[in-house]
Amino acid sequence: MEKAADTNHPSDSRPTLRDRLREGETVVGPFLSIPSPDLVEILKIAGMDFCVIDTEHGMYGEETSINLVRAADAKGLHSVIRVPEVNSPLITKALDTGADAVMVPQIVSIQDAEQAVAAARFYPEGTRGVMPHTRNAQYSSHEWPDYYEYSNKKAAIILQIEGSDGVRALPELVEVQGVDCFFLGVMDLSQSVGVPGEPNHPLVIEKISETVDLCKKNSRSVGIYTFTPESARRWVDMGIQFIGYDTDAGSILNAFRNIRKELDFI
Repeated sequence: MEKAADTNHPSDSRPTLRDRLREGETVVGPFLSIPSPDLVEILKIAGMDFCVIDTEHGMYGEETSINLVRAADAKGLHSVIRVPEVNSPLITKALDTGADAVMVPQIVSIQDAEQAVAAARFYPEGTRGVMPHTRNAQYSSHEWPDYYEYSNKKAAIILQIEGSDGVRALPELVEVQGVDCFFLGVMDLSQSVGVPGEPNHPLVIEKISETVDLCKKNSRSVGIYTFTPESARRWVDMGIQFIGYDTDAGSILNAFRNIRKELDFI
C-alpha cells in the first residue's frame, strides 16, 4: 500500500501571524470589502503582510470568506477574519476556514474577552467546537490529537476595543489569558478622553501611548487603523505592531483618483 499523503499544514514552515506579533515584528495590511481572490493575491505581490476579511461590514458569505483565505494561503499572506460580533459559533467557524486569526469587535468586558478566547481555543485553553472535516483540519487528514495543539498555537486572537466601556476596562482585559492583540478604535478613544472626533488631539495620543505601555507590560500586541503613511509612522514609532492600513476600496479609489488628476489634459 502506498504511503499516505503528507498531512502537514502548508503554512507549517512559515512563521504564523501570532509568532510574528510575539516576536515583536510590525505587520501591515488592509481591511477587505471587495470579495476578490485576485485582489488578495495582488496584496501579497505588493508586499503586504496580512488582509482583514471584514465580515462585519463587508458583503461576504461563508463561501466567499473561505475562498479569500485560500487565496491568501496560496500566496503566503496572513488572513484575518473579522466576525460581526462576540459570537462563539461565528468565531469557531472563522477559524475552521484555516484563517490565521480572528478579530472580534465591540469588546467591552472581561466576559466578552473570555468568551472570544474560549471559542477560538480547543481544550485545555478553551471550549472550541471540534469538527475534524474542516479546511483548517485538512478535511480530517491532519494527525490527531496533534491538531488541537497545532490549532491553539496557530490561531491569533485580536480583540477590538471600540467603546468607552472597553477603554475603561482595558487594565482588566489585558490580563485575560490567550489574547494576542488589542485593536484600538481611535475615534472611541477620542470620545473616552473628552475630545470626540479629534483623533490627533494630544489627549488621544497620550491615551494611546498609555494603552501601548499597558499592553506591552502584559505581553500583548496593539493594533490600530490608519490611512496615511504619516500616522502609520507615528503609531509604529509608539510601538504599535499591527497596522490596519485603509481598505481595499479606499486605496483603489485614491489610486485611480490620483491617476485621473495626472490625466487632467484629457
